[in-house]
Amino acid sequence: MRIIHLTDPHLTTLPSFAAGRFLFNKRFLGAMSWSRRQKYHLRSQLDLLVKDIRLEAPDLLICTGDLVQIGTEAEIIQAKDWLDELASICRVILVPGNHDCYQRESYQLIERYWSPYFFQERHKDQGFPSIFQHQGITFIGLCSAQAEPFWSARGMLGGEQLEKLKSILETSSDTFQCIFLHHPPVPGMCAKRKSLRDAILLSHLLKEQNVQMVLHGHVHQNQIYTANERTKVFATASASNVAGHAPASYRLFEIKAGGRDWEVLASLKVFGSSITKELTRHSW
Repeated sequence: MRIIHLTDPHLTTLPSFAAGRFLFNKRFLGAMSWSRRQKYHLRSQLDLLVKDIRLEAPDLLICTGDLVQIGTEAEIIQAKDWLDELASICRVILVPGNHDCYQRESYQLIERYWSPYFFQERHKDQGFPSIFQHQGITFIGLCSAQAEPFWSARGMLGGEQLEKLKSILETSSDTFQCIFLHHPPVPGMCAKRKSLRDAILLSHLLKEQNVQMVLHGHVHQNQIYTANERTKVFATASASNVAGHAPASYRLFEIKAGGRDWEVLASLKVFGSSITKELTRHSW
């Protein structure tokens, strides 16, 4: 099975004067930040990346959030159109990021417009974790995003979601398990104000249940690390970034059943200007 992971496209096309519409509102600071950051997140770079993904002929595309910047309805509709474009390539599954859930009403908006990409129909009423199973692989989406004060980009899963996750992992223990979420799943991988509040609990669960792989975004960097002796974790840089330190990237995973175990080949594609290169190749 061929799987693409991309994250943090930040599709927003807010004009530079947009901040003035959100005085005395958290979105004011977010729009001000975007007026500085938008020169590094380009739709043209994202389109180049998606064009390359189409050539890979994947079976599944996983997006781990931050499709937008300040969670307004106009942004969320714009991102929905982009998701529909991705869905012409292959099946798309998605979890939200902290920018998507920027304010409380943002979550209702993304549920309205993005719900087909969050849940299979039969799981929709149950909320997160979302579950998708195919060819002996169980994909589990976690929602770590929530509305936070203006100084925080932290995330949280909560006890109910962790309990559901434990049950799902126990009942799918004979499959290859891939968890995906926006925030890093273990402590210490980013600044505290951007971290997952219950990362310790999640990391203990990953070890207890022998999860094979976790995908996340949020940090805008390409990283490979381990949560324990079995669980490999992959972070991918923003899919639209033109900054030299972390240019637009996506990962391609090829997962195959191999006798009594699974074989995984992971490739990282990085975009500089119009050039695509395979930076790393990792297998286990």
